[in-house]
Amino acid sequence: MEHIINFIFVILLAAFIYFPIVILISFIYALKARSKGKDETKEKFKDIFFTFLLEFSNPLNWF
Repeated sequence: MEHIINFIFVILLAAFIYFPIVILISFIYALKARSKGKDETKEKFKDIFFTFLLEFSNPLNWF
């Protein structure tokens, strides 16, 4: 039972570390696109954020 709890803890810890990194990377790319206009910045943030989020959601990437 202790091994299962440790395994779940590691998965949750990875999620809590990965999520802010995804937001930070998306924010940096959005700042780079800022010179092209506000709409371009929002679109860039959404594109990068959802791409990284889908990569994280793929269980095959976890192992």
